[in-house]
Amino acid sequence: MNTETELNAVELNKIQDEWMKLPSDATESEKQRVFALMATTPNSYITLSGDGRNANIMHKKCFPDSANGYPVSDAIAAAKALGYRTDVAWQVGRWVTL
Repeated sequence: MNTETELNAVELNKIQDEWMKLPSDATESEKQRVFALMATTPNSYITLSGDGRNANIMHKKCFPDSANGYPVSDAIAAAKALGYRTDVAWQVGRWVTL
């Protein structure tokens, strides 16, 4: 995985896959390994609607800035103004490249 720059969508999806396949009875060391990977994912990012027409900004992995969504270009501009990543977005359970 790319450790010197921000992770791209492919790398982020590999981490998501690790998280999704982590069994509830995993060993503590396996849980910690996956938790450490999850810690490398963006804290604040753009989320896209399923059809890709609207977007929101997620702050600190849990606080959306709007329940209704913005046009994607407006969300990207707002995210840039906040200093958030705008090269990837979360869409229907996967990371995508913008």
